[in-house]
Parts: sequence; C-alpha cells; structure tokens
Amino acid sequence: MAVDFLGFTPDQVAQNVGRFAGRTGQYVFISSASVYRKPSARLPVVKSVPLENPYTTYARGKTAC
Repeated sequence: MAVDFLGFTPDQVAQNVGRFAGRTGQYVFISSASVYRKPSARLPVVKSVPLENPYTTYARGKTAC
C-alpha cells in the first residue's frame, strides 16, 4: 500500500499514481477536513459534506486532486 499525503496539485498526484502503478496493490490519497464546505453547515464533518472550500489555496488544491 502507498499512502500519499504530500500531493497538493493534480499533477503531483498523477505523477505519484504513475510511480506506484504495478508496484502496490493500493494507492491512498489523503486530504484533510479543510476541503469540505466552509462554513460548515453540519458537525461533525463527514464524507457526505460537499467538497467546497474556496478560501485557501491548500483546500482548492487538495479538492482538485
């Protein structure tokens, strides 16, 4: 298993997927709660909350990935 928490742009993630293709059984991309809709309409933040945080470059990049 390969776990990627350092990808911040779609190009970086695509490159990492290519690096691990055929070398691992599973590739896991980790983001953070910052990608979910802000302000949060509901707590706790769960996977069903829309990916929509236009306020930070970090959140926009992770969402694009």
